[in-house]
Amino acid sequence: MHETHLFTDLLILFAVGFGAAMLMRLLRLPTLIGFLLAGVLAGPSGLHLLDEHTIKSLSELGVVLLLFTIGLELSLKQLWELRREALIGGGLQLVLTAVVAGGVATLLGVDTRPAIAIGLMVALSSTAVALRLLGEQGRLSSPQGRIALAILLLQDMAVVPLTLIIPMLAGDGGLLDVLRVIGEAVLFVVVLVVVARKVMPWLLDRIAAVRSREGYLLGVGGIVFLITWLTGAAGLSPALGAFLAGLVISETEHKHLALAESAPFRDLLLAVFFVSVGMLIDLQALLANPWAPLLIGLVVYAGKTGLIAAIVRTLGYPWRIGIQSGASIGQIGEFSFVLLLLAAELGVLDTTMVQLMLATAAITLFLTPFALNLASREKQSPAQAADGHAQHADPVVPLVPRVLIIGYGPSGRATARTLSALGFEWHALELNPATVRTEQKAGNPVELGDASRPEVLEGAGVHDVAAVVITINDRRAVRPILMRIRHLAPSVHVIVRARFASELDELMKLGANEVVPEETEGALTIVNKVMTFFGVEEQERRRRLKDLRAENYCMRTSAVPDVQVPQAPET
Repeated sequence: MHETHLFTDLLILFAVGFGAAMLMRLLRLPTLIGFLLAGVLAGPSGLHLLDEHTIKSLSELGVVLLLFTIGLELSLKQLWELRREALIGGGLQLVLTAVVAGGVATLLGVDTRPAIAIGLMVALSSTAVALRLLGEQGRLSSPQGRIALAILLLQDMAVVPLTLIIPMLAGDGGLLDVLRVIGEAVLFVVVLVVVARKVMPWLLDRIAAVRSREGYLLGVGGIVFLITWLTGAAGLSPALGAFLAGLVISETEHKHLALAESAPFRDLLLAVFFVSVGMLIDLQALLANPWAPLLIGLVVYAGKTGLIAAIVRTLGYPWRIGIQSGASIGQIGEFSFVLLLLAAELGVLDTTMVQLMLATAAITLFLTPFALNLASREKQSPAQAADGHAQHADPVVPLVPRVLIIGYGPSGRATARTLSALGFEWHALELNPATVRTEQKAGNPVELGDASRPEVLEGAGVHDVAAVVITINDRRAVRPILMRIRHLAPSVHVIVRARFASELDELMKLGANEVVPEETEGALTIVNKVMTFFGVEEQERRRRLKDLRAENYCMRTSAVPDVQVPQAPET
């Protein structure tokens, strides 16, 4: 009976979650809002369809995977490239937002410790919502996109320390106890960094060498939960262990592959987590006084957006970029819910305050797409008119002539060498760990990753490249890769290597701009050598090869719109 009850809960959970996700997609709203509404509908204050204990257990696993992927996605290199915006802009945003929000809460009569907790929650933004909306607008590489990414990176780094501060606010130990916990955490990080550099690459290489997706997934999962368990056994937060596990793997070339394999489970369990958060919302209490959270949500979003805009302006950017940056990350984020549930469990926040914060956070998420669209359409504000920078167009970020190479065999290496000689930038995805390690030691930008996974393609920046060259010779693998690329980046120019001319039509229908069949190119090479042997002039050879290539459909442009590829830089 218990098993039947569990499957019933899961069936209802997936049904309401699917319906909510589809509805939000149609309305072009963040999916997180749909999950929260689904939780309200199916929770105790709604139809009471779900068992709270079952969902709570699954949601805890979702939090672990969320922290793991944050650690996995944390790029110290990217943080260093954006260090001015991240350390100065992100640091100011985190501190000032927490101080202002906590100070306002204190002025409204909230006690000091709950006010501090509220300030910390308001300071965090939603990485999932902000990056998805910026990606849909094609602004991830714009100045406002880079600023938002830098601030979000700093916030992600601050998550673990914030989870250590909440217990201190609950009175669980004094300052010395907190310093002791932080010291233990730092020691644990140091040990794991040593392990990452010495043991982890070797271990992950052995797992990947088996070429079993199931084995790789179970191996990475085992590593994550082993580190999480060891952290809990050491008296530290299991969430910290999950974050450190991601950080450990991010130090290896398996970062993108591990992220691609874990992403579906993370997304599924995160949906469970947000449904569980929605189940906590008391619908009757919210309907009894809906204006308070609505007003607070508007004030929080507008205040946070304005504060971020002012910080960005102090960094030397125009007001418009500051407003767009603030509009993209002015909401209260998913990790705020984690801090909120922790604070509620430890008694830092009472039930009334928890309900108010839940509703306020949901409203800020709801406002984000509308406010970002409005900010993106705005041409020039009065503040900009008084600004000397506003009289000029925002700096244009030039499209870097960069190429993504999928497969780093002989064809991929030849392509890379030619691009380097011409002054173009490139990077490659390869599935052989030994090849990846050898090329990385040689200083070549080759990463381990399965290009058939959308998470890997997005991590490799498929949206930002001028062209993609697929050089792998596995005809079964090329098709899903090509379909993923066309779905994620419809306008990117794609050149595909094929073994036989008979594959050309199918690959063109799937979205290839150009197809190069090996058998046809081999035949043309033989014909060229024969003509050379008999002394045919070079101009005549070129004309005949061009005619033969056209007859054999060797290189043909499909209906997919081409992008304007920039010229190679001067060398």
